[in-house]
Amino acid sequence: MYFGLEQFNARMRAQNFRVEELPGLMASLHVRGVRGYVAFNTLVFEHELADIEALLRAVTAAGADGVIVQDVGVARLVRWLSPDFPLHASTQMTLTSAAGVEWACELGCQRVVVARECSLEDLKRTQ
Repeated sequence: MYFGLEQFNARMRAQNFRVEELPGLMASLHVRGVRGYVAFNTLVFEHELADIEALLRAVTAAGADGVIVQDVGVARLVRWLSPDFPLHASTQMTLTSAAGVEWACELGCQRVVVARECSLEDLKRTQ
């Protein structure tokens, strides 16, 4: 299951989880054999980096199974904070080619969701 928190996700108008709820939510998911991924699928500006770092630390401490990111700076911050924490490239990264997928993997992404605009033929070329 993937979901957003109160900040830094593409569905800010939705009723998102609060960071304080995250440990209980992750425990509840894990008891049921469900993985939980936190979406950080927005662009982040330099003045927001301290906030996102604190939030990423809370996410890893709460036992989240990974994060889904759009912003390259956030991806690098995740790798700096935790070299082995599962990192996935969001469709909002708009990767449309095999070179883009390879670049995301070099960045440390373990899973890449290519852009929605890709056709089936485009998808075949990204493998």
